Amino acid sequence: MTMQPSPSTLPDLTGRAVAVFCGANPGVADFRDLARDLGLALAASHATLIYGAGRNGLMGAVCAGVVAGGGESIGVLPTFMDAAGLTSEHSTRTIITPDMHLRKAWMEEHADAFIILPGGIGTLDELCTVMTTRVLEQHAKPLVILDPSDYYDPLMHLFRHMVAHGFLAEAAVQMLRRVATPTEALCAIAEMVS
Repeated sequence: MTMQPSPSTLPDLTGRAVAVFCGANPGVADFRDLARDLGLALAASHATLIYGAGRNGLMGAVCAGVVAGGGESIGVLPTFMDAAGLTSEHSTRTIITPDMHLRKAWMEEHADAFIILPGGIGTLDELCTVMTTRVLEQHAKPLVILDPSDYYDPLMHLFRHMVAHGFLAEAAVQMLRRVATPTEALCAIAEMVS
């Protein structure tokens, strides 16, 4: 069980929306406590959660934390997932998009910052999408990887490999802020958006 952040240590992110990319499964190491604590921290900092609207895994846990903290959450998912009964009933608001591409586009457009928790290929896709559009100067929104157990070490190694081979600029890697706690994640965002 992780420690819940103290509201006094959290920044005020009133009026800001933070997209959280994460797995629809808990993972072998079970990161649900981390996701729930992030949700509690988002609520305490008055930020609106934007997430994939899933009811299970880390998605469900981050929304549960926001709900428990009395915060606002916007779930975004495509029609086929909603039809399959995967939509969380706990979101304050639910946005249904025609497909996965428009789901990502909606989240990217409406978020002021992005936090990446452990996840699978969908989470990697979302991270790479917002990382690419930032490299192409389509936005300057913060990208924060919340990674207390070094889950993303292999990915960071791959990015360094790409830099060494001339396919990725070092500046692209530097735009990723990697932190270990929800409080650090939200403080990093506050620092970058102020």
